[in-house]
Amino acid sequence: MTALRASLFLTTQPGWAFATLVELRNLGFPSRPSLHHRDSSILVRDAASLVFGRMATPATTYGCLAVGRKGRQGDATVELGHRLDAPTFKRDVLEWLPRADRGSLRSYSLETESWGETQLSRREIADQIEAAIHQRFPRWRRSSGNGLRFYCKADPGTAILGVQLYSNLDRDGGLPGSLRWHLACGLLTVAGARPGAPVFDPFMGTGTILKAAREEFGVTNCLGLEIDEQAFSVARQDLDVPGVLLTNDSFKAFDAGSLPKGARLVSNVPFGVRFPEVPTGELLEMLTDARIDASHLALLMARQQAKDVTRALHLRSQSVLVLGQPASIVYGRQPVSAA
Repeated sequence: MTALRASLFLTTQPGWAFATLVELRNLGFPSRPSLHHRDSSILVRDAASLVFGRMATPATTYGCLAVGRKGRQGDATVELGHRLDAPTFKRDVLEWLPRADRGSLRSYSLETESWGETQLSRREIADQIEAAIHQRFPRWRRSSGNGLRFYCKADPGTAILGVQLYSNLDRDGGLPGSLRWHLACGLLTVAGARPGAPVFDPFMGTGTILKAAREEFGVTNCLGLEIDEQAFSVARQDLDVPGVLLTNDSFKAFDAGSLPKGARLVSNVPFGVRFPEVPTGELLEMLTDARIDASHLALLMARQQAKDVTRALHLRSQSVLVLGQPASIVYGRQPVSAA
């Protein structure tokens, strides 16, 4: 591997990979990468054009070090072990080092995940990787701190080892009910957020979607509604900038027909966990009044409610998991660049 033929290993939550595929298309990546591990991992080959940027929708992005696939001699975990013996392993690690967000030098952490009945257990996979690291870098020490992070995800068909370049998980505020940063970016990507197009979030909570719209997509005109006073107070403090209009009120009091032309409607509709689930009839009324173009809509909601909404408005849905909880993204036509 060289910088000119680099491969990236992108991870997210199950079901959300399709949002990353949209982002890849929007960035001009010509081919459709394959999905792995319950559709929560993407291996992007020959991705030199992506290495120097920072994608918004993956949870974590890794420089790919080794890939094992099921072969005649064993499943993917066995084949990965053979790849670790390659003499280029040290060179590949060193090539990624300048691009990695890392803390202490000569320290590293290692995490492995396995799905299904793999020939090697998660512990055995980790032992093989650690042996390869010690052989090439005998002065490095394993640490739980801020060293270089190695990560391996495997199932019987595909096992991938990477070194972390950056994470979008550390952008989260950690507030109860708040949407994780990369998931907010996934919704915005599906809705086609871009500079010059207003973003409307009628259930904004603490404002994660609107903050991501401004910081990641260059959106300067944001509209947000939130009925909960505590969540609204957090959003107002974080989004006290020109071009942002926030209202501490219910979506039912808002004239959705007054939304500016070309607005994107992007929101995390309450699931009924921390806040009561929005009555489907009232939600449908707002969506109908808003007259939003189908390609400018992305709503995260409970799965059954998503079925009712898509059926009533002839939209589409994508089943996803959010912190282990079943949910769906309701959207219209995907951008032409993602076809």
